[in-house]
Amino acid sequence: MILLNVGLHTKTGAPLDWGTVIASVLKEGVRVIRCTEKQSASEPTLVIEINRPLSDNEAYWVSVALGQEAIAQQTADGEGQLYGPKAEEWGPFNPDFFLTFEEVSL
Repeated sequence: MILLNVGLHTKTGAPLDWGTVIASVLKEGVRVIRCTEKQSASEPTLVIEINRPLSDNEAYWVSVALGQEAIAQQTADGEGQLYGPKAEEWGPFNPDFFLTFEEVSL
């Protein structure tokens, strides 16, 4: 399963809607399998399952198109990475902060 996490707040403060996010992902030639909105520690976030991983370049440009500092992608092997203009500032991918379709019981 290949998953993306895309926050719905932008650096300008304008919120993103699902349609805008999905359109930006589809523009890269992937198919969206399913999508849901979840609350991260900082903002509402779309969890998007896609049919293939975005390339580094594709993921970077989705982030830029959506006004995101970074977006996260996790591939089927569980490996993840951040992409975007400020991805390095956010640090390495941390699976503890990555949202999936699974519910967590505390």
